[in-house]
Amino acid sequence: MNLRKMLDTYLAFRAGAPLGDVVVLKLDALSSPSTATLRALERVRGYAPVQDLGALRAMAPGTLGRE
Repeated sequence: MNLRKMLDTYLAFRAGAPLGDVVVLKLDALSSPSTATLRALERVRGYAPVQDLGALRAMAPGTLGRE
C-alpha cells in the first residue's frame, strides 16, 4: 500500500471528489504490481522505436499508419 496515495485519496474524498474518482484513487493506492510483472517490464524499459514520419504520411488515407 502506498501511504501517500492513500492520504491523497482521503483528502480527495473529504474535498467532495466524485465517488468514482475516489474509488480509482483508492485502487491505485492499494495495488502493487507483482515481482514477475516488474521483471517482465524491466526488459522493455526505455524502449522507443524510431518512427519514420515520411513513410507514415505516405500511407493511404484512413489507414492506421496514416491516421
